[in-house]
Amino acid sequence: MSFYVKLKARDDSEATHWGVDLERAKEASRAQIGDQVQLARRNSNSDNSNRVTWSVRVLGRSRAKIEETAPAKITEDFAEKRLPHWSPEERASFKEKTNRLRSAIGSNEPERSR
Repeated sequence: MSFYVKLKARDDSEATHWGVDLERAKEASRAQIGDQVQLARRNSNSDNSNRVTWSVRVLGRSRAKIEETAPAKITEDFAEKRLPHWSPEERASFKEKTNRLRSAIGSNEPERSR
């Protein structure tokens, strides 16, 4: 079975592209659902096989993906630098507050201080 991608244009029209090399190109670009991408099909005739190769270029990341990952990355970076110096009680409190905050973000409810 061939790999395929579905692209949605600015005018909301959709196009489906199939290709053996598409999966490799998508993985190499690290494109994710919702990213703005440029897809290019290249015909290679170097070995007389008329093989098709693809390139995927990420032009912009999905806004939802950025908003979802940024707080988590900041929290991970902070924890990596600070947690080793904290007491077990401080670590437990931080982890509990972080989990509450993640739940609030996931449900779009504001975090209430306790």
